[in-house]
Amino acid sequence: PLLMGLAVVSGAAVAIGQPVRQALVPALVSPAQLFSAIALNAIAMTLSLILGNVFARLFGGLFGFGGAFGFLLALFLIGLLALVPLEVPPHVEIVAKRSIGVETIEAMRHVFNEHAIRKLFALLMLAGLTINPLVMVTMQAHVKEALGRNSGDSALPFALMGVGIACTSFIVMRKGNMANKGAAFMRAMMVGSAVVALMGRTTALWQLALLGLTMGLAGGFYINMNQGLIQANTPQPLMGRVMALFTLVQIGMLPLGALMYGIIANNIGTGDTMTYGALIGLALVAFTYFTDAKLRNLA
Repeated sequence: PLLMGLAVVSGAAVAIGQPVRQALVPALVSPAQLFSAIALNAIAMTLSLILGNVFARLFGGLFGFGGAFGFLLALFLIGLLALVPLEVPPHVEIVAKRSIGVETIEAMRHVFNEHAIRKLFALLMLAGLTINPLVMVTMQAHVKEALGRNSGDSALPFALMGVGIACTSFIVMRKGNMANKGAAFMRAMMVGSAVVALMGRTTALWQLALLGLTMGLAGGFYINMNQGLIQANTPQPLMGRVMALFTLVQIGMLPLGALMYGIIANNIGTGDTMTYGALIGLALVAFTYFTDAKLRNLA
């Protein structure tokens, strides 16, 4: 019960903190620098993914699970101390305070009224139900069940995935603003779906590691394009609420997808679950790509 309670508290902290952090980016940089700033943020997150796996395995090997979580606690304390001296940037004060419900409805209205943004969120929800849980949860089960390795060995594909994300994020940061970002987002999502389908066919860890690197190269464009498109096409007063919806469809759907694929994997195996789930996602993204010119041309 204690572990479950702490997991709920941790999830609530992410649900509150992540949208705020993402909404601050367009408020702190000029529109011309937005995509470079988003890419830099993605690089920082990727480094944490790579180094986090390495250090968690190191401290876990030396001190057990308690040591790994102790290291995590130390990082949180360092982050907290770094936040203390920060000052709130200059911003326009909103005189009339509105309820959270009213602001949430306004943000949802913005998403549903804009055709391209509505389709973008639908694809993000699709990713939250297919690619994300298949990679973050089912792949680790595949490493143990189909490849006969321990759960710690899944750190290698994740680390190489992080390297790939960092590489393409550097490219996006150097290029800055790009044309037809909607098309780039959907292409990256199609490549990612195809890679996950191939992951389900792997029989050795090195195969999974190479596909992890490929997944990361596509994932860098996926992450930077979807966040950039949302932030570039959302008014600043709505940014926090819209990014909260973004967090909901990206992270909030993951447990549902993981539960669904866990049940399916118990019946047909992890490999087939990854392949068939990813192919369904690929078909839906491809259909949207070829039929929705507005989303392809979204910038």
